[in-house]
Amino acid sequence: MNKEEILIFGGFNGKYMKEAHIFNSNNKKIRLADNQPSIEMFLFQMPTVFEQNTGSVITVDWTKMKVIQFNNKAWSVVADIKK
Repeated sequence: MNKEEILIFGGFNGKYMKEAHIFNSNNKKIRLADNQPSIEMFLFQMPTVFEQNTGSVITVDWTKMKVIQFNNKAWSVVADIKK
C-alpha cells in the first residue's frame, strides 16, 4: 500500500466475508489484495488505524473480540480482548 491506496477488508453479505481489496484513490479502481486474510472479519464501524512506523493496519472485530493486524503482507490476530 501507499499514500494513494486504502485497504478494504471484511464485510457482511449474509455471512462474514474474508476478502480484502485495495482502493486506489487516483484512478478510483478497486482490485483484489495480493494477500487475503485467513480469518473472517466483520469490521463495520470498527476502529481501524494505520501505524506508519511499522506499516501496519490494526483494527478490532468486536463480534469475535479480536485485535487484527495486517503487516508485512500477512494477517494475524494480535490480541484476544475477551475477558
